[in-house]
Amino acid sequence: MKNSAIPMDISESGVVILEERALIGDILVHALKEAIPNLATHAARDFDAVHQLNPKVLIVSLMSRTMDIAQFERMVGDACVQAKSIPLIFLTDTADDAMTDIIVRHRPRGWIVASLGFPIMVAAVQLVLMGGTFLHTVNPSKLAKAPSAAPAAAPRLERRPSSPLLIDLTQRERDVLTQLKLGKPNKVIAHELNISQSTIKVHLRNMMRKLNVYNRTQVVLASYGEEEVRDADALEPEI
Repeated sequence: MKNSAIPMDISESGVVILEERALIGDILVHALKEAIPNLATHAARDFDAVHQLNPKVLIVSLMSRTMDIAQFERMVGDACVQAKSIPLIFLTDTADDAMTDIIVRHRPRGWIVASLGFPIMVAAVQLVLMGGTFLHTVNPSKLAKAPSAAPAAAPRLERRPSSPLLIDLTQRERDVLTQLKLGKPNKVIAHELNISQSTIKVHLRNMMRKLNVYNRTQVVLASYGEEEVRDADALEPEI
């Protein structure tokens, strides 16, 4: 999934994937670079390397690990402390209620479950880079009630209502959505669909209204049928 429609301030920032197993880290970095070629992406095997790279976003891979819930909490807590002010995204194989409670207490900026698929991971990374938050299946009422394990105040969060069925989209809107999922900019989409860029913008606005979201990245997220939690004030309309 190529994406060349990323704002310059995002493309110039860096993402580091923290994974002590070199092969898995290299695979994740390669996949993310293929998806977002103008995003500086690196792998690190420890926090010393992370802080030398000084990324805008840190993805902590906890995939393919055998651990109990106590070990999971220690790893999440340690990562939150060692990351300091770097926005964190955790990547796990699965999700359950106990893991959700731990994520809620520590309040990272992102939590991605591998079963969501790689396009969701890419869109979630973009969302966090733009100042938003993506937490898999977390109920915002838990965020409001739970004490924070981190010293910094958490951003104000809200959950958007579930996306309407995509049957609400017209065929042309579906055509545009298919191109959006491939990361194509408006100019390319307009050329391939043989319509004007202004018409593309109209379709985007209509999709955002129907899906109750604010920008093209959120349109893609909503199309996968996932609810996400994000900092609503941090995101500006993006067409």
